Amino acid sequence: MTATTPSRPGRPRDSSRDEEILAAVVRLLADMSYSELTIAAIARNAGVGKPTLYLRWASKASVVADAVVRLMSADPFPDLGDVRSDLVAGLREMVHRFATTAAGRVLPALVADLHDDPALLAAFHERYFQPRRASVRAALERGVARGELAADLDRDLAVDMLVGPVYYRLLARGEDIDVSPDDLVAAVLRAWRP
Repeated sequence: MTATTPSRPGRPRDSSRDEEILAAVVRLLADMSYSELTIAAIARNAGVGKPTLYLRWASKASVVADAVVRLMSADPFPDLGDVRSDLVAGLREMVHRFATTAAGRVLPALVADLHDDPALLAAFHERYFQPRRASVRAALERGVARGELAADLDRDLAVDMLVGPVYYRLLARGEDIDVSPDDLVAAVLRAWRP
C-alpha cells in the first residue's frame, strides 16, 4: 500500500525512512486511537517532515494499513501435524495478536476509513485479508490431504466459519473476541468429517 511515486532525478529515496515511519505509527497507536492519530504526529515522532511521509503514503489510512499488515502474522496457521491442532493454534494466534497489538484496536476504524478509498481497500484486502485466508485454507488442505477432512470440503465456507466470528466480533461489535477457537474448529470438523 506504500504509495508509488514516479522516479525522480536526484538522490534516491532512503528506504530506512519507511521503517522509521512505520515504527512511529506503531508507537503512537500504543497510546492513542486511530481517530486521534494525525500525519503531523507520525512525522514528528518519526523525525521526518510531512512531505517525506506523503512521498511514501497518500493518507493516514494508507500508512496505518501498512503498519497493521506488519503487526499481524501473515501465516498464523502452522503445520503441527494434524488439522485440529493447526486450526486451533492459528485462531489462538489471531486472537492473541488482536488482543495484544494496536492492530486489534485500530482495525475497525481503519477498515471503515478504507471504504472511502476503493483502491486502497482493495490493496488492503490483497495484503492483509487474502494472505490470512490463504493460511487457513492451507491448513484445511493439509487436513484433506491427511484424510482428516472430507474431500468435498467447501474451503471458502470453512474459512468463513473459522475466522468470520473473530472478525465479526472485532469489526462489527467492537467487543473483546471471546470466541473459543476449540469450538469453532470443532464445528468445522463436525461439518466435514471424512
